[in-house]
Amino acid sequence: MFNNFVGGPALVYLVPRKPLSHIIIPSYIWAVSVFFLSYLFLSFIHLVPNKYIFHVELITLISSFASINIMVLLGKEKIYVVNLITLSQIISNFGFLLLFFFAFKYVSVLSYVFVLYFASASAFAISFIMILKYLNFTNIYGLLNVVKDVIKYGGVAQLGNVIQYLNYRLSYYILNYFLGASFVGIYSVGIALSEAVWLIGNSIAYVQYAKISNTKDLGYARDITVRLSKFSFIITFTCLIFLLLIPSILFTAIFGRDFGPVKEIMFYLSPGIASFGLTIIISHYFAGIGKYYENTIASLIGLIVTVAFSFLLIPKYGYIGASIAASLSYIATSIFLIFRFFKETKMSFKEFYVTKKDINFMLLKLGIKKCAG
Repeated sequence: MFNNFVGGPALVYLVPRKPLSHIIIPSYIWAVSVFFLSYLFLSFIHLVPNKYIFHVELITLISSFASINIMVLLGKEKIYVVNLITLSQIISNFGFLLLFFFAFKYVSVLSYVFVLYFASASAFAISFIMILKYLNFTNIYGLLNVVKDVIKYGGVAQLGNVIQYLNYRLSYYILNYFLGASFVGIYSVGIALSEAVWLIGNSIAYVQYAKISNTKDLGYARDITVRLSKFSFIITFTCLIFLLLIPSILFTAIFGRDFGPVKEIMFYLSPGIASFGLTIIISHYFAGIGKYYENTIASLIGLIVTVAFSFLLIPKYGYIGASIAASLSYIATSIFLIFRFFKETKMSFKEFYVTKKDINFMLLKLGIKKCAG
């Protein structure tokens, strides 16, 4: 999280607008600085066993370098390359862990450490090779001005991400404080299953963010956001309906008999989850045009709602109260972002009505319907 204050998602917006070397240099320097400072910090607080601290820090540093490169590639709209790198990390993690555990019979925490080294190092190497052709370190004129932009945009963007992370997870700690870890376990399963329906929306937003960052045509950015918002909402809502139709007995069969309330948790979460299916895309519109503060304010509103309703509802209603608080938080965040989007684009709500053209667009993108001609 600290690394992303400089070398995070804000780079996607800056890459089309600034010399790449001016962006890479401060991002790498910041990552190294965080490496040293967090190493000292972890050495004092004993959160990680001493023998693993250096490994944790070095893996994080390499991963941060890789993440910076991946943000650059995303800013260059190299989506296919980014997806391949991400997929290769997952495959190598899983494959090499199986190799250590079953082929080498080396079942140890260090096995996982070695796997992470390989996965992060390979991601960094591949991504760095892919961005080499864009780098030119001979001209550093104007570097300081770019550094200011990197810190300004990156700081605001990552502050919003940190607040949103607290918004997503603060209820866990409040639930644990009042009712204990077993309630947190049941609630976390309901949250994880519910949030899984955001996968498609997040994937759409990933591409949308890169495209909007690379255009100066605000009309195009607005139109693609509206269409993709409707697309994302329909997919999210449909997946949510299927998820809610799953019988409770299946959850108890998979997770154990104590997890019967998971379906009820998902039911109370569903209004907020559905609303986010729409506003995931809108939030990336603001990110794509460099207005990260809109998302930060939205996250802060959501956090205030989470804190207020969690303390009000959790002591009395447990994980159901936590679910209602989370859902209200998501809805509050969504209402703010929708309101700001309407004000920014001068659009009316009726433009979000789903039309036949939208349905055809969705069917084409899903490969269900072929393009005429």
